[in-house]
Order: sequence, then C-alpha cells, then structure tokens
Amino acid sequence: MNNQALPEKSASTKGTTGNYLWNTSGITLLDSSQVTHNATSATVIAGIKNSSGSSNTQLNYPQGVYVDTVGTMYVSDYYNQRVQKYISGSTVGSTIAGITGSGGSSLNQLNLPRFITLDPTQEYIYITDGDNNRIMRYSTNSTSGDNGTVVAGGNGAENTITSLNYPWGIWYQPCVSSDLFITNGAGHSIMRWTPGATSGTFIAGTPGTPGSDSTLLNAPMGIKLDNYLNMFVVDQGNHRIQMFCANNETGITIAGTDIGGSTATTLNGPRGIAFDSEMNMYITDFDKYYIRYHRIIQHSNEFIVLLAGTISQSFTEDACWTESIPFALASWIKDGHSNNQNSTCQCQINHFLKTQTIDNTLF
Repeated sequence: MNNQALPEKSASTKGTTGNYLWNTSGITLLDSSQVTHNATSATVIAGIKNSSGSSNTQLNYPQGVYVDTVGTMYVSDYYNQRVQKYISGSTVGSTIAGITGSGGSSLNQLNLPRFITLDPTQEYIYITDGDNNRIMRYSTNSTSGDNGTVVAGGNGAENTITSLNYPWGIWYQPCVSSDLFITNGAGHSIMRWTPGATSGTFIAGTPGTPGSDSTLLNAPMGIKLDNYLNMFVVDQGNHRIQMFCANNETGITIAGTDIGGSTATTLNGPRGIAFDSEMNMYITDFDKYYIRYHRIIQHSNEFIVLLAGTISQSFTEDACWTESIPFALASWIKDGHSNNQNSTCQCQINHFLKTQTIDNTLF
C-alpha cells in the first residue's frame, strides 16, 4: 500500500480543533470476481435479485438507504415513487411515503425520491424529492397516501434562495444544527435551510455554475457534517470528496482528483459518504451500474471505496445505490448491475488505512 498521505488539514470552530488526515491510496479488499450478482459473500436483504417490480417484496432503482438504531431499514424506491420501511430484518416492505407507481407533486406523492435521513427521535423521515425540487417530511409511521409536509423548496428548479435545483443529498442532526444541509445536484451548490422556512442560504459552490476549482462543485450528491459543522461533500462530477471547514466556502480535496479513474488514488462518479466513530471515511464510488445489497464485514481504521471500471460481465437490472446512515456504516453495502444486457461493469472495493487517531467525540 502507498502510505503517502494528504497534508494535515485543520478545522476549527466553537473553540475546538479537529485534525483530519487520510491516506490517498487504497488496498483492494474485493475485486470484480467477488462483487457480482453471483458473489457468495452477498446477502440480499431487500428486493428480489434480478427482479425489479412494485410489489411489497420488490424494488425498482433504489437510491437512499437509512438504518435506524433498532435496525429498521428505510429505502427510497426511486422508480416506484415511494419510500419503503423494513422492520426487524423483514424482506417485506411497507410504503410510508408516496403512492406506488404514482409520481406527482401533491403532498401525498413523490417524484423520483433520492436520499433520505431521519431525525434523532426517529419519528420523522426527510426525503429529497428530486423532480419536485423539494424536501418532504413524513412520519415514520405514515402509510401510503398520507400527506407529508414541504420543509424546503417546492418552488420549481431554480438557483435562488427560495428554491432547490434537483436536490440529491441531505444531512440533518438538530443536536448539531437546527438546519437541513442539502446538495443541489443540478444547481452545483450546497444550501443550508431551516425546516419550514421560506428560503435558505447558499454555503458552498456557485449556484448554477459547475466547475472544478476549490470554490466550485459539479453535481454534488452525498453530504455529511461533523459536530463542528465541517462539511464533507461528494463532488460527483469532479470525482472527488471536498471538505469545507465551518463557515468557509473554499473546499479542500481529501480523496480523488478532478479526473475519474479506477486506480487506488482515483474515484469515478462517487455518490454516497459515511464516517464511523473514528472518522474513517466510506465512499460509494461507481459510474452507474449498482443495485443489490452486498454484505461485507467492516474493518477498523479503514476507508472503503467502491470503484467501477470495465470487464466482460453482463448484468440485467438497472439501479444505483448510495448509503445515508449518519455517522456509521452498517455492515452492508450494495453492488448492482445495468439494464443494458450488453453493458460491462467491474466492481472493486478499496480501503484506506487512517494515518492518525481522530478524536472519537467528532461523531
């Protein structure tokens, strides 16, 4: 393994300093021969392998996944226009938001839901309602057809303080901040928005302007913050992870480069991000070919990256994945496959050993 590390980066707010330092090279843990639809180490925990659909045991292009503290799993079921809830390891889901197969803009409908998160009470789920350009809140005990509440956006796809522009990622932890932090995928920006307010604030990126310098973003997706409001953004179009220190609009690249690739030091269209209690970073990194839940064992002090390339392997299902569990990665991720039977896809999982101890109180 190449032990070359990034220069130490320091972030300070509220009188507390946290030092962040990660390796930029990884070690392959699983290669494409293991991470396929026939992988013996894979366990399907929701949906039916190679069978997209709209029944309560099926999914169609699942996106965000959230597992709460008691093991209940929530999945945004993109093409089915709903969010599914799975209790106690059950593979039978119940719809708690949206109406199956009925996309729309009414308060009881979703239109291509992306990432999701729960508040700490686990009473409410927050959903990035992509094509409606809004954030919706529903009770976690809702049922199909129940109305939700618009808590941000909903005024069309615009790059203004009163609108969202194809929101993708979301972070919300009221014990750290009372605001939602939202990535505008098509707006190339990050917004901070108090739930229920009529407007938000741009805090990173230039609205409507994609770019690759340290102040710009290109189709940002996943987002996480630490307890000091340092922000970590998956800059998908730039194949990198950007860290923005609190109250600073200049990003620091902590993983990847501006060029996509499948080497140990590059990323290729990353989407999801998570941290464990020691600030080890986990990233889903792929081009477009992922669906099945894949169970792997976590290794302490490692940074896991899922990479996509090309091999002679055909797939039949169309879906992608991200992970949106706050502060810790569950012991599973998912791989997947393309709806083009002539497509080729390679998966490999890398990890990066952390090069210094991080204050465990960060998360």
